[in-house]
This record gives sequence, C-alpha cells and structure tokens, in this order.
Amino acid sequence: MILNINEEKEWECRLENAQSFYPTMLEWAKKHNFNIVPIELMPWDVFVLKEKGKDVYCTSLFVADHLGFTVFPLGDKDVEATAGGLAFVFETIEEYCKKLDIAILATTVGEAKYKRFLEKVGWSCTGLICEDHYMKILV
Repeated sequence: MILNINEEKEWECRLENAQSFYPTMLEWAKKHNFNIVPIELMPWDVFVLKEKGKDVYCTSLFVADHLGFTVFPLGDKDVEATAGGLAFVFETIEEYCKKLDIAILATTVGEAKYKRFLEKVGWSCTGLICEDHYMKILV
C-alpha cells in the first residue's frame, strides 16, 4: 500500500508486510554483514522507500499500544540513494503512527552516523546506560 509520494524526487514510500519483503531484507542485511531475526520474530509492518523505480531503504515497526518501535533499518548497498530518502521514510512512519494514536516512537542505535541522522530529524537520546535508545514524542 503506497502511503506517501514525492513526485519531484521520484520517491514512493509503501507499507509492506514481513512475509512479502523479508527475502529482500535478508539480501540487504547480508551485504552489510548484519543479522536480522527469523521471520517469525519480525514485526508485521515494513516501510519501503522506492526511488526512481528501485527499492533503496526499509525499516520495520513494532506496534505496542501507544508505542511504536522501529527496528532493522536497511538499505540496498548496490543502489545510490538521494539524500533525504531515509528521512522521508521516517516522516511517513510518523504520519502512520499518528493515525494509530501512537504517542512515542523508539529505536536503538549503534552507528554514530545513524545517531546523527535521528537527532537531525527530531529524535532524542534517552540517556539510558549500556544501550543507545532514541525516542521521539509525536503528540
């Protein structure tokens, strides 16, 4: 289901389910030497960015009452994506969450580059020790 379109940049963000997009996620994860959990443990919702006809990014979303938890952000290492695409995906996720009355988005972060991206689009470090957790209040 297409959720968001930016015609100027030729972006299309769609909602997939784990069953349909998991093989692509495995392929992308392997290229990054990254492991993802078995499909039985994956969240159902997968947000995918298509740019100029090619899938370039995805991230999954666990939904728990008023909390959404993004996991497994991945990109196709073989496709050069335009700057701002991942932010477009997160904007789409935020709008989706607001429609579900989700008040907080959360995630964990390992890479410094990803931390900088999250901070740039309005996420805050929670300050928890031993893990880097970020969150964004939507209401």
